[in-house]
Amino acid sequence: MTRVLLAVLCSAAVLMSCGKKDTATTQFDDIQSRQERLHRAFDDIRSQPDFMGSVVLMQSGTVIFSDSAGFDDISKNEQSTTQSAYLIGSVSKTYTAALVLKAVDEKKLTLEQTLEAFFPTLENGHLISIKNLLQHTSGIGNYTKKGKGFFDYRTESQSSESMLNRILALGSDFEPGTKAEYSNSNYYLLALILEKVYQKSFGEILSEKITTPLNLTQTVHVRDTHQTQHSYTVENGQWSMFPASHLSVGLGAGSIKATPTEVAIFYHALFTGEIIPLPLVDTMKQTQNGFGLGIKPIDFFDKQGFGHCGTFDAYNAIAAHFPQEKMTLVLASNGSNDNFHDTYQQMLKSYFNQTLTDLPVAAEELARYVGQYQAIPDDPYGVTLVNLDGKLANQFPDGYTQALRYEGDGRFVYDQVGAEPVYFVISDNGDRLSTRLGEKGEEEVKMKVVH
Repeated sequence: MTRVLLAVLCSAAVLMSCGKKDTATTQFDDIQSRQERLHRAFDDIRSQPDFMGSVVLMQSGTVIFSDSAGFDDISKNEQSTTQSAYLIGSVSKTYTAALVLKAVDEKKLTLEQTLEAFFPTLENGHLISIKNLLQHTSGIGNYTKKGKGFFDYRTESQSSESMLNRILALGSDFEPGTKAEYSNSNYYLLALILEKVYQKSFGEILSEKITTPLNLTQTVHVRDTHQTQHSYTVENGQWSMFPASHLSVGLGAGSIKATPTEVAIFYHALFTGEIIPLPLVDTMKQTQNGFGLGIKPIDFFDKQGFGHCGTFDAYNAIAAHFPQEKMTLVLASNGSNDNFHDTYQQMLKSYFNQTLTDLPVAAEELARYVGQYQAIPDDPYGVTLVNLDGKLANQFPDGYTQALRYEGDGRFVYDQVGAEPVYFVISDNGDRLSTRLGEKGEEEVKMKVVH
């Protein structure tokens, strides 16, 4: 399930002041030229010892590139292949949303339908709609959020009833529809609703409505077991197996396993109207506070796409579809050393033949920018900027540090995986930081804290 870095980076609507557009070079090229660039890019990725996973790019429904690196099982020396299947985490939410809209198309649900009949004791159930769940505007607390106990039970088998009771006990964090906040609880509940509507398990519904019609033989919902493939983190320069969660904790929020190729086939089918009618696909793409229905805007320079990213244990995945280019990119990993984001960016840059501006920062300039910035005293969404090997980096509350790309004139960029870029613009003297999510996001100003 996805780790939404933006949520701890700043407030719900974040980042940057006006400035020049990303500098990029683009030129017309054919499929063969793209394939050659993609091969070179992935060969470079494979030469690095700290990424394991598979990638596929599909153009107009045809795979034009696929490759893999690393191991499915290090202890058995089982190498990954283009047929390796991965837990795709919150990319599962796109499948869940498609199934819900399939039920809408079949007149079994409506987007405006509220939840009191499904969950009589749910706080605000009479106010929360199916669409609120899909678009993360329900206000229901997130059961995987730090401090909610998830990491105490994640490795043990959980019944749907016990998971539902945990979600119900979380209550509401805000009034439905008043704002958006990512919550895995929304999609766990959607899966339970689908099971009630169809009187079948989520896995059976997935098979009947999506995987069987599309002949996706390696796409499954895994509910009753631990992972059947290992995921790894890097510790002291060595791969270390991550303790596996039990897959019963995910359901419609994040327990689908698939090959990247089959994820790409699903995404292509979804956006071309093979799964639900195109008007409902358009409904999925309607965005509020950065969220569509089971998808989010994923832009790359002037290229506009939609998709989702996901994390489950040490698995990472992203699926991105660019409608105008009729291109789908899917990247899945069972091991990366905080470089999954860079791998995704590298594949996109190679496909589009674009170059991101990343200028060096002078030492004296960097020193002015380092510090903590707050909008108010004790700002819970304060931003901490640090010097990371000569680059300005954002340091998250949990200690994770992400280097920022520098475009000059005090403007830095965090190119998020599966979401719009976050922009940071710092005044010349370093005392004022303005932040913005995407080019059209609301600007938020923070001042440097002087100790």
